[in-house]
Amino acid sequence: MRVLSGVSSFAGRFFALFVIAAAIIAFLIPEPFMPINSYVPILLGIVMFGMGMTLKPVDFKRVAKQPIPVALGLVFQYTIMPLTHLRLPTY
Repeated sequence: MRVLSGVSSFAGRFFALFVIAAAIIAFLIPEPFMPINSYVPILLGIVMFGMGMTLKPVDFKRVAKQPIPVALGLVFQYTIMPLTHLRLPTY
């Protein structure tokens, strides 16, 4: 049980860093990640669940007190992120 607790603590502390590092590597070198392309929705759900498990009640209180950063993140997610996927014409 001590090992599981240690692994859980380590994953909880560094989970976001693992996700960011994997995203950067996949963006720069996409070929090794192509076989898991069809599993992306499931893996994204696992990532979101894992990050949600790290939330504490104080995090929700902080959002209630300062909703502007969360609102900006939501706006940016639905404006900037889709724009990054636009294909510009090549000449």
